[in-house]
Amino acid sequence: MQKLATSNHSATTAIGQRLMILEALKAGPKTSDELRCMGAYSSNSRIAELRKAGHEIITNFVDTFDRDGYRRRLALYQLEGEPC
Repeated sequence: MQKLATSNHSATTAIGQRLMILEALKAGPKTSDELRCMGAYSSNSRIAELRKAGHEIITNFVDTFDRDGYRRRLALYQLEGEPC
């Protein structure tokens, strides 16, 4: 697997998205929608890659409602520490 990322990687690359997600999770838990709004459209894949790199990321599911009143279930990701 490639390095996680360096600051010169764009958020459009998988490496850049992993770095962006990791930095966001260091600030606190984020939903899949929040990560998508930040530009990580394949957040579940990037989370899996971060886990493979040794980061302990917990996933919980939260129920929410969209603007039309339909129930949605979102992943809520939480970073549990530094890589092993």
